[in-house]
Amino acid sequence: MSSRVLTHVFHTHDNPITVALHTDGLSVHGEVRSPGCVRMAYRFDLEPDGTGTRVSDRLDLTAPWLLAGFAAGQARKVQLARARILAERLSHHP
Repeated sequence: MSSRVLTHVFHTHDNPITVALHTDGLSVHGEVRSPGCVRMAYRFDLEPDGTGTRVSDRLDLTAPWLLAGFAAGQARKVQLARARILAERLSHHP
């Protein structure tokens, strides 16, 4: 009887990104660039809305077609996490 050993080799890849962040009144905007030709421009605006705050969030993503789905999924995860963090911070009054 022969046995077979399966070996998995996991490779990691560091993807250093460049992030630009700017503020303009109640707006935050910037751009993320990666060496893989992924570019994401983002902007979120805060505006008073009754007794709360309305947040408008926009992402513009460009990427090579092989990376586009992955990059969009990662950008969406960040966008949703940011929404949760902002909602938590804005709901607490000093």
